[in-house]
Amino acid sequence: MNMKTLNNLQYALKQKGYIICINSTQFYNYESKRFIKVFQVKHNKKILFKSVSLNRIFRCVAGIYRELNTLDTNIDREEVENHINNYLIKFEEELNNEQSTNNQEET
Repeated sequence: MNMKTLNNLQYALKQKGYIICINSTQFYNYESKRFIKVFQVKHNKKILFKSVSLNRIFRCVAGIYRELNTLDTNIDREEVENHINNYLIKFEEELNNEQSTNNQEET
């Protein structure tokens, strides 16, 4: 997975009328002595999801695209926003469960 694939997915969302921006910022972590890049998915100036993992950003954006494909084209914007917000809550829970499972396997 690379940025080109993510950009194609971003364009596909635009075609459906759902505009997202994918931003990144960097900071230096003195503990690990390296730069860390943080990615953000934004819609209407609101941060939908933030992660240092490009793979998780891709999964989030792909999930938003899948959710939009399941919706009726005649529903209003507010219902779309509510549906996407509910998806993002489930997505965060899924990631937390994955992390908990991984942490339990390590111990």
